[in-house]
Amino acid sequence: MEFQALRKAVSLPQLRLLGAEVKLAQAYAPTRSHRWVNAEAMNKLAVPILGPAD
Repeated sequence: MEFQALRKAVSLPQLRLLGAEVKLAQAYAPTRSHRWVNAEAMNKLAVPILGPAD
């Protein structure tokens, strides 16, 4: 539904640029919020301390 509305509102070159930007963001986005903290319990403990810095 959102993509249909986007196709109607945005030109093809702009859609291609948006697609490239999404792929670039996905390539550089971290897979975990804090890579050095591997355990789920440790992530839950780290969030109150490190969360505001994110």
